[in-house]
Amino acid sequence: MAVDTPALPNNVEELQRLIRQLRADHEGKVQSLQANLQAERNERIEYQNKALEYFEELQLMRRRLFGRSAERLSEADRKQLWLFNEAETIAATENQPSEPQRVPVRCHTRAKRGRKPLPADLERVEMIHDIAESEKNCGCGQPLKRIGQEVCEKLEIIPAQVRVRRHVRPKYACRACEGSGEEEKAAVRIAPAVKQLLPKSIASPALVAYMLVSKFCDALPFYRQERQFQRMGVDLSRQDMANWTMAVARRIQPLVQLLRGEIYSGPVVQIDETTLQVMQEPGRANTRQSYMWVYRGGQPDHPVVDYQYHPSRSGEVPLKVLDGYRGFVQTDGYEGYEELGRQPGITHVGCWAHARRKFFEAKVVSKQTGSADEALTSIDKLFAWERGLRAEELAPRSSSGAGVSRWNLYSRSCAPGLKAGSHRCRRPRCWARPSGTRWPSGPSWCGIWTVPG
Repeated sequence: MAVDTPALPNNVEELQRLIRQLRADHEGKVQSLQANLQAERNERIEYQNKALEYFEELQLMRRRLFGRSAERLSEADRKQLWLFNEAETIAATENQPSEPQRVPVRCHTRAKRGRKPLPADLERVEMIHDIAESEKNCGCGQPLKRIGQEVCEKLEIIPAQVRVRRHVRPKYACRACEGSGEEEKAAVRIAPAVKQLLPKSIASPALVAYMLVSKFCDALPFYRQERQFQRMGVDLSRQDMANWTMAVARRIQPLVQLLRGEIYSGPVVQIDETTLQVMQEPGRANTRQSYMWVYRGGQPDHPVVDYQYHPSRSGEVPLKVLDGYRGFVQTDGYEGYEELGRQPGITHVGCWAHARRKFFEAKVVSKQTGSADEALTSIDKLFAWERGLRAEELAPRSSSGAGVSRWNLYSRSCAPGLKAGSHRCRRPRCWARPSGTRWPSGPSWCGIWTVPG
């Protein structure tokens, strides 16, 4: 602000007012410049973070397309993770006694080299390859004695055979009275018809079982089975096989309901969904994605798996299926499952493998040592503990609450270390997101909960 010196007032109060005004204008300009400078600095930092984020996403995409699918760390990364165990390792070394202890070591057995023998329960068909009778006499005139034998076993397979099973029901009638002697009974007597899985069709239960096992267990579609049956001399169209499959699905619904009840009788239900494209579905285009929902549960030693088709991936699908269920529900980090954690009686838990994957991806795209390394170290400790406890063949959880089980040892030894607190990566998007809003008591890691046992 330019000031004309001759125009300055002679009054002291006017001069002081003018000085205060000049100072206020100067401070306003300084604050404006500082604000603009800070805004430019924040904008530059935001651009740098954005560029770094795009670079890390590019690195991650390249690894997913061209890198290894196994989530294993290199030897250099493993040595780097050792830094987080340095205190425990040194403390364990210092606490060792000075005198080395001698412990007895049991001798080990080495597996015999060579081809694995064929199962003993398979049927054996012996083929004797003997020498001629004229060669069983020695030159001295004495007959040769059998002193042993050489056995060579070859695995043989009998191709599938197709045959027709004829159900014959003889009819009986009296030619003398033509049934008038016993009017209360039918004139023509015949045995009742055999109950069939698919009435009025040529498919026997054995054929249906063979067809369904080939499709759903061996991933052999119907058009390939059609060709196989043609080589056997039987003409079975894929349309007939599809109609039989849908008819059998309706007939076995009581069995399906029993199996689903068995799933919900166990302590935990595992859920996952995968995409499925259905062709020529009524009311839907062929390009629309459908979903196959998988539910696994039941007793740990006899698990049951249920596949349910649904055109939607909405979170309402598992809510309807698990209506009335009480227990643990284990899922991945899909947001559609979060509503399950709000249902009464349901404890929504996550998956350690999915949680570890996020930290592993953060470790891969960022070469800096940070919280991702610490998280990987702790999760790998948990995995090592579980492998050791499984090797000892301990039960997942004691039914009476007493005794030694994997869950008891885990609670005493592993859980305190994992309860230390939440670990965060360098950027907020690398957080392992909570799998639900209900926070049950138990071992936690970034809101990801594990199923006991």
